[in-house]
Amino acid sequence: MGSFYLRFRNKEAFFKFLIESISESLQEDLLANLTQESVKELTLIQTVRHCVEHYVETNRQYESIIRAAVQYSISDSDDWQPVRDNGLMLHAHYIDLILSKSRKLNHEESRQQLLVGLQIISGHLVNSITHPVNHLPLHDPNLSHWLFKVVMHCMKVKLPTHVIPQQKRARLRIASPKKKVTIQRRK
Repeated sequence: MGSFYLRFRNKEAFFKFLIESISESLQEDLLANLTQESVKELTLIQTVRHCVEHYVETNRQYESIIRAAVQYSISDSDDWQPVRDNGLMLHAHYIDLILSKSRKLNHEESRQQLLVGLQIISGHLVNSITHPVNHLPLHDPNLSHWLFKVVMHCMKVKLPTHVIPQQKRARLRIASPKKKVTIQRRK
């Protein structure tokens, strides 16, 4: 126990170090294994499936960290934000890979559809990590298949224009571990 406190001031400092290490590992993994080159021979559908499977496996791999971040964030901690930022970084990467396969002319609409799909499956993944669920728990062998179907459905559904007024926009901060970026979120 003494050597732990020689390296880390407290548990929060250790958690921060752990999240930073995970962020670096995720970025290295994306740059090495989930690139335009790695999906070059895949169709749009295969690319979506590949990205969803990667996302599910990433959540499985870091299940305990995600659970801890959610539990700490309940007590008004900022521990959830770095985990959320990693999720948003993954979403952005997946969306770029998938859009490179899309033949749709309106990439902004496709981007929004993908974002909705990824947010829905993120909610299910976090819920299945933090609570026992009867249907499609985190380690269900069919989970990736059904979450893939959710994203594909979102890609096919046209966004209602009356729900997304052009004049009302709010800024949503998304952050990668290396660089802070802002995107427009429509209300």
